[in-house]
Amino acid sequence: MPTKAINKPKTTARKTTGVRTSGSKRPVTAARSRPAKPSALGKFLRQNMHWLFLGAGAIVIGCLLYVGYQKVIASSIFEVKRIDIAGANHTDNKKVEEAVRNFSAKTGVWNTDLTAIQRGIEQLSWVKTATVSRVLPDGLRIRLTEREPKAVVRLDSGAKVWVDEDARVLGEVNSSESTQFVMMGWNEAKDSEAVRKNQERVQLYLRLSDQFRKAELASRITAIDLSVLQDVEVLVNQNGTSIPIKLGNQDFVERLKPALAALVPLENNGALGTVEKVTVYDRTPVVTPRAPNNTRAAQKIAAKIVR
Repeated sequence: MPTKAINKPKTTARKTTGVRTSGSKRPVTAARSRPAKPSALGKFLRQNMHWLFLGAGAIVIGCLLYVGYQKVIASSIFEVKRIDIAGANHTDNKKVEEAVRNFSAKTGVWNTDLTAIQRGIEQLSWVKTATVSRVLPDGLRIRLTEREPKAVVRLDSGAKVWVDEDARVLGEVNSSESTQFVMMGWNEAKDSEAVRKNQERVQLYLRLSDQFRKAELASRITAIDLSVLQDVEVLVNQNGTSIPIKLGNQDFVERLKPALAALVPLENNGALGTVEKVTVYDRTPVVTPRAPNNTRAAQKIAAKIVR
């Protein structure tokens, strides 16, 4: 006998998706947002805010103090009112004061440039070195070391000026200042070669002066012409008549003595006016006559002197 199929009851599958069951956890539908980490700068600012405020306050106070300081040093308290000058024997004090005020009028004592004042003063002809210092609140102290005059030079204009060993023209010779004899042949150009030659002239002049004084001949000389360094010429005063004597470049005293002796018979014979110059290169004086019409007379006199 045929058997009937047994139909099992259908079971319905339980959907669990989206269905909450007892004891089950709530599904996470979206990730929770996390707070952003603070930046290093922000952290630094939060930790050091009080120091930043203190620093800013210090800067403001510093600016205020600086402005106040500038107003104080520029005030009349530090205005130059006293200038103490020492060592100015030849230098004009008014010129020193003028140089000082040129650099300190706007700055006052406290803020003035001492080096600039020093350089300005050292531009003055007689000043060799200058020392400048402050005397607060309103004074400046100036200490000068002046150049030492070594020779008197007659310029082309006829003016007599003092010069030092560096061939620097210091100033005119006062009428009250006594001078024995002057230097001629000065190069008045301003270039370095002229200065170098003039320095040689000063050194030679000093050497000649010393030799003539020691030989007790300086009183006979009125001028030394150093136009040509290798051919020294001196002007001597022979009883009111100026006679040039050329001495070459050596043995100056030994050559000058016979030249002076040669002038004695010329003076005795009234022939000094016929002499243009006397040349002594080998200790034998040679007389050059001044005027053509007196040439023979002068040559006869010169011949007698040589013998």
